[in-house]
Amino acid sequence: MKKVLIVDPSKTFGHFLRYVLLRLGYNAAHVASADEGLAVIERSRPSLVTCEAHMGKIDGMEFCARVRERKYSPEIPVVMVSVDGTPETKLLARKAGCAEYLTKPVTFRTIHDLMERHLSFSHQRQHLRARMSLKVLVDDGSGEREMRSATMSEGGMYLCTDHPADEGSKLNIKLLLPGLKSPISLKGEVVYSLKTDSADIAAGMGVKFIGMDDGLINILRNYVESYLADFLPEPPEEK
Repeated sequence: MKKVLIVDPSKTFGHFLRYVLLRLGYNAAHVASADEGLAVIERSRPSLVTCEAHMGKIDGMEFCARVRERKYSPEIPVVMVSVDGTPETKLLARKAGCAEYLTKPVTFRTIHDLMERHLSFSHQRQHLRARMSLKVLVDDGSGEREMRSATMSEGGMYLCTDHPADEGSKLNIKLLLPGLKSPISLKGEVVYSLKTDSADIAAGMGVKFIGMDDGLINILRNYVESYLADFLPEPPEEK
C-alpha cells in the first residue's frame, strides 16, 4: 500500500488530509514540523510527501530542497499544499524542486487526481476510488464464490482472493450495498491479477465493470462519493 507523509503545522488540516488519504486507500501519517518530516522520510521512505509552505524555522521550500538533495529520497515527489496561493510562493516552490503546488482547501477529488499523477499503479485509476470492504459474490464460470472488496469505484473494484481469475476473464458479480434491499448485478472483466500478497496490496484481482447503463453508473458513483464524504470525524482543536 502506498504511503503518504503529511508535513503541516496545522493539526486540523493534517487530521483532515490523513482521513481523506485513508479513505482513498493509502497509508498516511502526519507530522507537524519539517525536522520530524525529514526523520520520517529517512526512516520509512514514503511514496509521496505533502507539506505546507510556511512551517516555522524550516519552511516548505527549504524542506523540499533538503529532500531533493538527500541520496535516499530525491525521487520522492514533494507536493506543496498551502493556504498561500501567491505566484511568488509557487515560483519559489518550483525552484526548490516541488513536484506540484495545490492551494487549500482541497477535496477528495483533488487528492485522488494528485495521487494518480504522481504515483505508479499496476493499473491506472480513472474514477474516484475508495477503500471499502464489501461482500461480493463472483462467478467466473466455474461456480459462485464469496469475496471481499478492497477498493471500489464507479468503474471497477479490487477483489481480495487467493485464487484470482486470469487477466481477460469475464465475471458475473452480485454486490450488496448497505441500504439496498437486493444485490446489484454487474458484469466485469479482470484487467490484472496478483497471485501473491505484495508490500502494497493483498493477492487478488482488479476488475473493470463492463456493459453498465447510466443508472448503474450513477448508483455506484453516488455511493462512492457519499461514502467518502460521510463520517468525517471532528478535527482536534488547534493549539
